[in-house]
Amino acid sequence: MSKLVAVVALAFLVACGGSGGKGAGADAAASDGGAAGTPNPDSTSTPTPTPTANPTSTPTATPTTSTSTTPPPDPCAGLMPAAPLAAAIEHVEPFSSFPWYAAGTSDGDGDFVATLDGYKFHDYAFYPADGSDRPAGTLQTEPALAPQPHGYQALHIASGMPTPTLIVSDGKGQLVASVPFTHGAAYAIASDPGGGSAVLTEDFPTGSGQWLERFDGDGHSSGAVSLDAIGALVGVAKEGAALVTAGAQARWFDRHASPLTDWFAAEAAATGVDLTPLADGALAARDRNRAWVGIFRPGAASAEAAPTWLAGQHDRNAWVVRGGKAMAFAPVATSQPACGSGCGKFELVTADGHSCGTFELPGGSDEPVNVGKDGTAFALTYDGFTTVHWRWWSKLLK
Repeated sequence: MSKLVAVVALAFLVACGGSGGKGAGADAAASDGGAAGTPNPDSTSTPTPTPTANPTSTPTATPTTSTSTTPPPDPCAGLMPAAPLAAAIEHVEPFSSFPWYAAGTSDGDGDFVATLDGYKFHDYAFYPADGSDRPAGTLQTEPALAPQPHGYQALHIASGMPTPTLIVSDGKGQLVASVPFTHGAAYAIASDPGGGSAVLTEDFPTGSGQWLERFDGDGHSSGAVSLDAIGALVGVAKEGAALVTAGAQARWFDRHASPLTDWFAAEAAATGVDLTPLADGALAARDRNRAWVGIFRPGAASAEAAPTWLAGQHDRNAWVVRGGKAMAFAPVATSQPACGSGCGKFELVTADGHSCGTFELPGGSDEPVNVGKDGTAFALTYDGFTTVHWRWWSKLLK
């Protein structure tokens, strides 16, 4: 009997798959991820990924270096006037064999222009720049006017002798002030491009002492200093420093007439007869043969040889134009008529000497042209011995 019970019990266990609900077979099936039901969340085995088709690989492009470059900016952009030039405005007067004539000038505003003639002195007559031809004022000076951003400064005429006063006028030639010099009487004046002037004065008539005196744009003295030498020329550079030459030496001074250097030797000082501002900030010296013989840089106690581009401008006057970005060159007088049709031909050059080309004023000029402070270009022509024509192109080179 007992044997029969044992056999039945064993058969029952086999039929039910074990003795405790879930048997070892079920555990194995679940842990293998088979069809035994929900995967076991405690399992750490990694499912085998389903194979996927390999995509066609795309070749990687080889980087290339671009050979294109941006062209450098044109140094002459905006410097040359547009062609053709507009018609000139002019003022006409009867010709007289008594005075001499020269092209006109203008201040930094350019609302009025000044025609120029003379016998012993510079006689200026002022007219509206728009050509309305109404006389506005007159000035008599010696030497020429020193144009200002607004109006002019000049040396007052005193019977042909060195003058004891600086005159200040507005753009119409109307007197604004007459300023006595601190020492002696003046014999030379140079315009400060930024406004004001530099004046050489001396004891007159003894000539025993020379001074440099500086004036601001309103005509107020900003300083005076004894030169301890016989000053011959004075010029003012673009930024306001003044150079005085005395024989074969030169010296720089600031806007208050305080020395910037000692006297230094310079051959260009010995041969120079005028000093002209350059667009790069230097002063250029020119000799009696109208050759550019050297340049002076503010604060430097030496002179340099004229660069090739400047030396090549022999027999030409020079002006700083286009707001200080360029130089304009045009022929000086060499004979009578002064330079024929060539007088009205300009060349524009960048501050570092790159030529931008030439242009010519319509109708040319029978006398050397001029450029006013505001960039107005001036010419002068004769109609035989009948009339004199002052012609201008307002703000052409501003």
